[in-house]
Amino acid sequence: LITAWYPNSEAVPAEWSVPADQSHGLPADIDFLYACKTASFYEHKGGVKMQFYHQLAKVVVNIRNTDFTADREITSVKLDGVYLSGNYTAPEYYEEGVPVQGLWEGTGKKEAITMNGMEAAQDADFGDGTEPAKASYTALVIPQLTKDQDIRIKIGINGATYAWSLNNALAFTQFEGGNQYTFNIIVQAKGLDVYSYVLATWEKIETEHSGSIVI
Repeated sequence: LITAWYPNSEAVPAEWSVPADQSHGLPADIDFLYACKTASFYEHKGGVKMQFYHQLAKVVVNIRNTDFTADREITSVKLDGVYLSGNYTAPEYYEEGVPVQGLWEGTGKKEAITMNGMEAAQDADFGDGTEPAKASYTALVIPQLTKDQDIRIKIGINGATYAWSLNNALAFTQFEGGNQYTFNIIVQAKGLDVYSYVLATWEKIETEHSGSIVI
């Protein structure tokens, strides 16, 4: 079994953390990538192509441009009540075509992540077809269970905070590594209305870079 990971270190990290304040951007070295593959020297004389998979989860929040938000300033978007650290166990097997994901256990206390405002707002569906969002935010998250946990999306606008609990999404049970979770949100005076949340596979990364192994 050939294994590889990023960022580079002598051994596969047994624990990982993400910063609470991600508002200034998402440095590449907080993302955790892992690849493994079963290969023989005879079959792969020209090199082994590795597919790296994101081991963290990615969360995206799109906020609709409405009469209520049009002239109001969004001061922050937070994902509150999540683990910032976790113990990681790397996968010990490889199956062709199956995403490579390790196991996680959240550690430490639960805190809030201040999400990063994306330079360009995404297009999103808020119920009337696709339209440009007022603003879009993103964060990297340690994979963890969400069901029956007090995890909330909190949006600060003009000094007021509007919150929505992930428990309101009855079918939503966890942030799983390698997935992107997108929440399309309508902010109203009465609170937040999450029109939809979308689960998608976070893109894998393929490389043919050379390296060496010790037998």
